[in-house]
Amino acid sequence: MKYFVLWGALIVLLSGCQTSSDFYGAGPITLSDSVVRKYEDSYLKKPGSMMFYVTADGRQSGYWYCTAGPDLCRASHDMKFTLDSCKRKTGQSCYVFDEGGWVVWKGPVTWGSRGASRTKPPPPEDLSDHEICTAALPKGSEGERWSSKSETVPFVVEATSRNFSPAECYKIILKKYQ
Repeated sequence: MKYFVLWGALIVLLSGCQTSSDFYGAGPITLSDSVVRKYEDSYLKKPGSMMFYVTADGRQSGYWYCTAGPDLCRASHDMKFTLDSCKRKTGQSCYVFDEGGWVVWKGPVTWGSRGASRTKPPPPEDLSDHEICTAALPKGSEGERWSSKSETVPFVVEATSRNFSPAECYKIILKKYQ
């Protein structure tokens, strides 16, 4: 009996170690025109956009936002709940498409009937200080370190070339919400 309790505790502890990237979608996807419209006309223009999610077939979507700012909102905390709710409503598995204004889908994306495939964000040097800092700091960071994810390396390099420290980047991000 003691071993069952220990195994149960271990399983509970390990299941709580999911990161937001565990919920990112992968593989080729074609977004419906209505999903593209919702993404471009609502989610990207909404202050405090945190997460845009889509069904596996790309025909339905939703988003989560928080206008209180990045220091008070943690998208990864609510991701599993949000995606489970999406699955209950749609009857399909749902995945994170965008987190904090950055497409995180791992694979080619066809954007509606236009058929255009966009898989990469603009080069870092073309982005604003706020966009660079948002990408260079890990989600939930308060400016204590740069992100260590391989996909954020170009943004960290660009931030340091602009002579920003992680703490300065955090201040730039907060400024937008004040």
